[in-house]
Amino acid sequence: MLSDGIIYKMGIEKTGVYRLSYEWLRSRLGDDFARIVSPRQIKIYGNGGGMLPELIATPRIDDLQENTVQIVGGEDGRFDANDYILFYAEGADKQIYNINDKLFTLQKNTFDNYNYYFLKISDESNRKIEQQESLENTTYTTSTFDEIIHFEEEELNLLDAFNQAQGSGKRWYGDLFKNQKSYTYDFEVPNRVTTERIKIKAVLAARNRSNSNFNVNIEGTTLVSSNITNTNSSFLNPLKPNTPTSVF
Repeated sequence: MLSDGIIYKMGIEKTGVYRLSYEWLRSRLGDDFARIVSPRQIKIYGNGGGMLPELIATPRIDDLQENTVQIVGGEDGRFDANDYILFYAEGADKQIYNINDKLFTLQKNTFDNYNYYFLKISDESNRKIEQQESLENTTYTTSTFDEIIHFEEEELNLLDAFNQAQGSGKRWYGDLFKNQKSYTYDFEVPNRVTTERIKIKAVLAARNRSNSNFNVNIEGTTLVSSNITNTNSSFLNPLKPNTPTSVF
């Protein structure tokens, strides 16, 4: 797919619809921009977000897929100053629905903060988004949607914190509840439907000689986690922490 034509690599941080304007393309492609004779030459390649499967036997896409695009203003066969391209792209992290918890879980990409798509200029025609007529007489309508907020700061590696080891592994954590026992995290949810329940999922690493738990306080309501078992060791072994997950 990338053996011919003009290729430009784009790093995508967050999932969404992206807009490539005339000025953006001209500034990135430089002299190669003049080789765009028709909007149909502009193509986008990429295989979606998330990490590649770790198991070699897991099915995966063998090559880059061409994505559909919408070119606004290119009906005259030219790519002019007011024209632009719209396409959907996914970031490095991936939302996965957990059927048991009935929650979306974010699969954090441990290798990169960006997912990469490729802009290609070549003679072949691109894949355009097809128009689809709206359905009539639908039986379900809604004026609300589920808002998903994910907070994860990868600041602390447990092996790095242990003075007899070096940092390693894929698991990282945020704030350390040691000298400071509580932290405040603020989230803005405009137009929240106050009659609907909020589901919270918290993941942490803990090690202690005795059983313990943690609390989550939301606007005066305290939620208590399930019991976290002790490390069952004569000393606090940082290489074998408990990693409890609680859903409230």
